[in-house]
Amino acid sequence: MKKLIGLLLVMGLLLAGCGQRTQTYMVEKGGKRYTVDTGSQTIREGNYIYRYELTRTTDGYSLEITYPNGATYFYSQGKTDGTGGWSENYDAGRFASGTVLREALEESVLTEKGKSSYLGLAVLLAGLGVWCAAAPRSVWYLKGGWKYKDAEPSEAAVWAYRIVGAGLVVIAAVTAL
Repeated sequence: MKKLIGLLLVMGLLLAGCGQRTQTYMVEKGGKRYTVDTGSQTIREGNYIYRYELTRTTDGYSLEITYPNGATYFYSQGKTDGTGGWSENYDAGRFASGTVLREALEESVLTEKGKSSYLGLAVLLAGLGVWCAAAPRSVWYLKGGWKYKDAEPSEAAVWAYRIVGAGLVVIAAVTAL
């Protein structure tokens, strides 16, 4: 039982680490370099740091970018079209345009198709895998052993369940990435 608990804790820690999708990448738009940090939700251009907030909707997304001076650019994308605008204190000559910053985000952030939607599947597969690997006799019993009186699984069946369990854990890790 202690081994099972330890194995479950290790898998939980591994999957928790897989859930964070921090990525930094550079984009060049209009002769300027932009560094997008998805972990802190920022875009850096030289000395300027723009913060963004992305909300996914059923048919697209909603984006709000906050400029260093507190001005905002907003954009909503639907299935077929999008609309956007900016606050009154937006300074077009001083900062990058909202359109350029949105295009910089389109390199990765806006085109992701909700990777975290597979996290639930990954947790389920990892749980099944850990159970199969740590307690193969109970899996065998639930699968069909309950039909027979005083029956025990063969060593081959026990090892087969362990191998399947390890495979499920690997698939879960790949799915979570």
